[in-house]
Amino acid sequence: MLRGMASWFGILALAMITHRVDAASRDPYEGMPLDAHLLELDREALETAYKERLVKLFDNYLTHGTSNAAYFINGLRIARRGYNNAAAAIKRREQQQR
Repeated sequence: MLRGMASWFGILALAMITHRVDAASRDPYEGMPLDAHLLELDREALETAYKERLVKLFDNYLTHGTSNAAYFINGLRIARRGYNNAAAAIKRREQQQR
């Protein structure tokens, strides 16, 4: 159950951070108190969500072959961009805790 929740929160975090409405100036942690334990869970959830997204992308690509290559490539780019944005936000938050 905890893994399922972590995965759901990771997907939510990934979606929230990849949302491009004024993304450059938005900090997903803005206004939230520092909490090392929750930040650790955020990082775990992000890892889980990213892995699950890749599994879905590869499954679709292997199932449908090269006819869906554009979907695969675009999905991979979106997932990597979202992962990098989320990981950077988490890293900034970790640095604030020091």
